[in-house]
Amino acid sequence: MGSILQSLENGKPVIVMPRNPDLGEVQNTHQLDTARRMRENVSIEVAMDENELAAILDTFMAETRRAVIGSSASCELISAIRRSIHED
Repeated sequence: MGSILQSLENGKPVIVMPRNPDLGEVQNTHQLDTARRMRENVSIEVAMDENELAAILDTFMAETRRAVIGSSASCELISAIRRSIHED
């Protein structure tokens, strides 16, 4: 996550491909869950398998303009984390 956030802060291209527990690559679905959430961010491309990765690479490298994120969390994210902590 640190590398992804740092790349976004610097306007660098980001493609993620999560490990899949069905293939014995990891023990749980946390990477899949995180990747699905990342798909909501237009600055991040998510490939769920090698076919999606090939398709993304065909178009992704041609793009020159990259979105840049701030170096601190949004108020909405901080509020959501606080709510989650207080719900436990």
